[in-house]
Amino acid sequence: MKELSEEEIRSFQQSRGLTVTGSINDVTARALEEARWKLGDRSLYLQERPFMRGDDVAALQSRLTEMGFDCGRVDGIYGDLTSGAVKEFQRSVGIAVDGQCGPATVISLIRLTKIVSGGAPSQLRENATQKNRGPALANKVIVLDPSLGGTIQGNVAN
Repeated sequence: MKELSEEEIRSFQQSRGLTVTGSINDVTARALEEARWKLGDRSLYLQERPFMRGDDVAALQSRLTEMGFDCGRVDGIYGDLTSGAVKEFQRSVGIAVDGQCGPATVISLIRLTKIVSGGAPSQLRENATQKNRGPALANKVIVLDPSLGGTIQGNVAN
């Protein structure tokens, strides 16, 4: 790994929401370790604590969530929910169900990610809500009243 300048360390810390010190402490070292992994660089699996962590895990979780598989919050930690979502994905694409994200799973993810999107629960709920509204809001203007409501009328000019 190349030597990082103080400016690079500060930039990295800021991008990760860490305390910006410009030096590598334990938290920054762990974040740097997690950041070095990309999906497909290593096999991911459920292990005893401490769980596997990294940007590759977060990428896996994002892809699974986008395709509608529930792996919980995208946090970069390969825990029980992520393992369960991987098993569900493996079962649905017809590959060996072992809960591990190895080469076959990554290849299947890459192939399907190109054609499947919009499966994130929040996106699906928003799409359904929009469809249920129908044309009732089409060409309508929404006006927001900046007053506090009730008996307070806001600023009144003569």
